[in-house]
Amino acid sequence: LKLFVTEKCTPDETKNAFTSLHTFFVNDLPPQHDNILSVAKVAVTLETLSEDLETIKYLWQRAVQNQDADFLRAAEPTLTRFFDVSSRMKEGLELYEPAIAMLEQQDNTPEIIDALSRLSEGRISMLFRLGHFDAALTHTKNALAYFFKHQQQRRAGGVLVTLNRIHLARGNTQAAHQVLEQASQLYTTLNDVRGHVIVRASVSEIALLFEDNPPSQMLPDM
Repeated sequence: LKLFVTEKCTPDETKNAFTSLHTFFVNDLPPQHDNILSVAKVAVTLETLSEDLETIKYLWQRAVQNQDADFLRAAEPTLTRFFDVSSRMKEGLELYEPAIAMLEQQDNTPEIIDALSRLSEGRISMLFRLGHFDAALTHTKNALAYFFKHQQQRRAGGVLVTLNRIHLARGNTQAAHQVLEQASQLYTTLNDVRGHVIVRASVSEIALLFEDNPPSQMLPDM
């Protein structure tokens, strides 16, 4: 990435750099660190991205200044995962907040809607991880209204699962269960198998908090 910057890369070349990072970090990185090789790969990837973080921040800030929604869309999956796995959510929020503010001022083109939806979901996740539950809850309500308005149902499902975790963290297990029912119904409508797997995992977490009426018995068949 430093090479791209020093040689004054074109926007397309910069996006290609992030596409390469996305392939390595998001697609190739195993979701479960269940063996030594997986842990080693995570460590190498985190080190690589950490070394380039200042350059990444520069490229991101330049994209915000240029109102380049396509770049933000290309970079978001890699950076959201990076900030999460490396526990650098505060730095992530410092990048995402001005980008979201910029996107909110643009016309609702498909590119803007997609970019804003991606970054909004990432912001909620980072706020939750930081323990900023009130802020996460506020942004969740706003994001859900936006997602449903602009036909971003899969992102709404993901945010509902995060909302479930927010309620659990605040000790409201009944609200957490109700949110998961919403997510389950949404994923049924979308015929989204992966979404159902995520919901089932969350249901199992809640079931541990119930003795007589586990939520898994109250969810619709999948």
